[in-house]
Parts: sequence; C-alpha cells; structure tokens
Amino acid sequence: MELHQLRYVMSVAKHRHFSRAAEESCVSQPTLSQQIIKLEKELGVQLFERKIRSVRPTTAGEAVVFHAKRILKEIEQINESAKEYTSLLKGDVKIGILGIMGKIGLINYIDAFHKRYPGIYLHLLEVGFQDCVKLLRTSEIDVAFVLPLSTKLSDPSIALHPLIMGRVMVLVPHGHPLAHKNDIAVVDLSRENFISWPENQSMHHVLIGVCRASGFEPNIVCECSQVETVVDLVSMGFGITLVSSQLMAVFSRRDVVAVPLIPYIERTVCLVWAEARHQLPAMAAFCDFFKSSFDISITERRGGESLTDIETG
Repeated sequence: MELHQLRYVMSVAKHRHFSRAAEESCVSQPTLSQQIIKLEKELGVQLFERKIRSVRPTTAGEAVVFHAKRILKEIEQINESAKEYTSLLKGDVKIGILGIMGKIGLINYIDAFHKRYPGIYLHLLEVGFQDCVKLLRTSEIDVAFVLPLSTKLSDPSIALHPLIMGRVMVLVPHGHPLAHKNDIAVVDLSRENFISWPENQSMHHVLIGVCRASGFEPNIVCECSQVETVVDLVSMGFGITLVSSQLMAVFSRRDVVAVPLIPYIERTVCLVWAEARHQLPAMAAFCDFFKSSFDISITERRGGESLTDIETG
C-alpha cells in the first residue's frame, strides 16, 4: 500500500468518476485505474462498483476511504510540523527573566530575537535564581536569565553561558561618607542600615554571606524587590544596599553613588538551561542567538579573594 494509491481512492470516491479523478490527480486514467486495481488485489477486496456511467465505493471501499482520509490528514500534519520546526515558523520558548532585564538592556535583545523569528511565541516569567533552577528541572521553563554568585554551578544538570560580566557594588546616598571612596571593604559597613533584596534573589544571599564572613550580621531595616523604590530609599538615606555593576551602569541617578565592594564578588548575567533536555528548534535558536550576541571572558578577578562559595539556595 502506498500513499499515492490512497490519494487516488480518495479522488475517485469524491468524483465518482475515474477520468475526473485522474485529471485531478494529474495522471492518466489507465495509470490511476491500474493503481487502484493493484491496491484491491493487495487488500483482497473490491473498493469500487464500476458501471458504465458511474463509480461508487463498495462497503469495503467506504471503510478504506474513511481510514485513508485520516491517514492522509496525519501525513499532512506531520509535514506541516516538520516545516514549522525546520524553518522556525512556529514554536514557543518559556523564559525565566530577571526583574532588572529592562534596566540592563536584555529586553532589546528579546525584541531583536522576535524580529528575526516572529513565529516563535515567547512566554516571559519573572523568577529569582532559586526558583529558576527548580522550574528548569521540572520543565516549567525552558531557559532563564540569572545572576548566580558564580559561573561555576554546583548542579551538573544545569548548563550555563555567561552573557554580561559584572561585580557587586555598594549603593550609598551621594552625601554618604563612603560615597567618594574608590572601593569599600565589607568591614566598613558593619554599622550601616541595609535595604535587602528578597530572599529568592541571590543578592540577598550575597549580603548575608559577606557580612557574616566579616564577623557581623547586617542590620536589615527593609526588604524590597522594586529597583526604583530601592534606589529612592537609598537616596533618602533610609539605608544602603548591594547592587550589580550592570544595573548601575545604565541607571543614571545623581543622588546615589555605586562604589565597588571589596572583596571582589562576581555578578555575571548568565543564560541557563537544563543540560539533559532535548532542545527543540525554537529553544535552540533562542540559546544560539544569545550565545552569539555576547562574547565575554569570565576569567577576570580583581580586588582579592572572590567569594564564589556563598550558597545561593
């Protein structure tokens, strides 16, 4: 049994006429008739009652037509799906995003990717680093942008590609005594009030970790996830906070100052995904786009010891 034979059967059943079926199928009438006879011999049943002026399916023929319609529809869908994947006409990618993506310019790259692949549907879900790893493991998201404490993850099931290198900075009001220093040691912050980021964000764990490593507990007076609100609170003298250099590089404010923290703590924006999962073409295209858009070295270390062993959860 061959697909073209099923198509001939469908055409004859539709037109109730061999000549018109042959014309629609772009073959000669003898060729079409021979192929149907060949199929009848293979199946061991007569598919059509042939009369001088008309042709109609037998009971067995009607059953074959019914199944042929389903088979040809499935074949059509298979071909369409293959075309969609190979040409990236369709597909979807579920992406875990950072709350600061717009501030550090990554949204522009999302827009550029969409313009290149307009048929790929993007689901954007804001998640912290801790939640993002769980969602990757359970396939609730396909890929994510994160700010891990280290570009060497302890979980071998998660693949990582660095995008934008940065470091931890101390954000203080413009008139703060530490605002004019070239860098700030953690021990100099022991008497400061801190505005903390939420616990599901890795910067919260950076704050707790570096302070404890220097022998004191940070005096956290407020917790907030909104960048603009945190910066406003710092500018008012409500407290200080830790931020990534990528954020402050594009966040222009004269009433606050970002000073490098000592020891140097890496804060590199990374793209992560589950290593073991098979990448469908849409997801592969997304990962390849961002890998090729950023080409950086992550070997830089400055200002002494790098605290890459603090738990991020």
